[in-house]
Amino acid sequence: MNFKAIVWNVRGLKKPSKHSTILNLVKFHQASLCCFLETKMTKINIFNYVSNKWPGWSFETNHDFIDGGRILVCWNPNLISCNLIEMGEQYMHFKCLCRTSQTVFFATFVYSLYTVLRRKALWEYLALLGDQIKDP
Repeated sequence: MNFKAIVWNVRGLKKPSKHSTILNLVKFHQASLCCFLETKMTKINIFNYVSNKWPGWSFETNHDFIDGGRILVCWNPNLISCNLIEMGEQYMHFKCLCRTSQTVFFATFVYSLYTVLRRKALWEYLALLGDQIKDP
C-alpha cells in the first residue's frame, strides 16, 4: 500500500492555530487518510472547516450518533476511497481502497466513552466485528 494515515486526539479543533498545525502535519507526512478525535466542533463547523481547509477531501463524522460528535475521518479521494460501513457513538468502520496499489483494507476508528458499561458494549461490538473481517 502506498498511503499514510494520521490519527490524533486533537482535544478540540476550534483554535485557528490548531488548524494550521494539522494542515502542516498532513502535508509534511503526505497523509491521505486522517482521523481526528474529540474535535469539540458542531457538525456545521466541521463541514465548513473541511470545505475551507481541505478542498477536494471527503469526510464523515459521527455527529448523528452522539451530541457533539467525537470522531472526524477525512480522506483524499484522489488517493484513497473510503466507504462507511457502520458507525456508532464510539466508532466508525470503513472499507477502503488505496487507489495506487488497488489494495482493499478495513479501518475502524474508536473513541471510547467514559463509563465501564459503554466501554463494555464497544468491546463486544469490536469482538463481533473482528470475527466478520477476513480481509486486511
